[in-house]
Amino acid sequence: SSRWVLIGRKPRPEHLEVTPDPFPTVPHKPTVYADWSTMRWLDRYFTFTRASVGTYLDKKGILKTATAGVPRFHTIYSSGECGLLIEGSRTNLFLRSQEFDAASWTKTAMTVTADSVVAPDGATTADTLVATGGGFANQGVTVSSGATVAISIFAKRSNVNWLRIRVSATNTRSVWFNLATGAIGAAPSTSADLTAFSSSIESLPNGWCRCVVVV
Repeated sequence: SSRWVLIGRKPRPEHLEVTPDPFPTVPHKPTVYADWSTMRWLDRYFTFTRASVGTYLDKKGILKTATAGVPRFHTIYSSGECGLLIEGSRTNLFLRSQEFDAASWTKTAMTVTADSVVAPDGATTADTLVATGGGFANQGVTVSSGATVAISIFAKRSNVNWLRIRVSATNTRSVWFNLATGAIGAAPSTSADLTAFSSSIESLPNGWCRCVVVV
């Protein structure tokens, strides 16, 4: 059965949640109960800080930006699961990471048409990349020894199905992503300097995918 669960000491309508009692055998219920799989707010008894803006996916799978100090309730679009997004600090090492037409990206056998496609956030800021043969775009960055690095990109199928993300140190590893099916292709075997290597792909609305490599 369902019941009203008190979220704050002085309840207001937005601080009540209809949900099965999570503590049916406990005689003294907790003063504050928060289930962020269904709730998308913070009760006033919680405090939250973040010094910078941050992005998240809303329940429709649209990429949103939260201002500094505002909590993010992120949705995994493929499953509909939602929760309060808590992350450690991150630094984007790529220069002009959303602008493949910028000089910071070296293009080999590739043409770029800037701001030609509606991006995951609803703005027309995504670039169209067309490669000839084995064409690619790359950018070198400096990474501290032993650091964990994630490479993440929002990509959408145009006239090809597969996207490759390649990571080079002394050796090179790469992984293929099928943007049409959401499948991940086989990755090369572990190399001496790229031993920890994982990848994932998440399907999003309007044909977009988020492809991630962690090394």
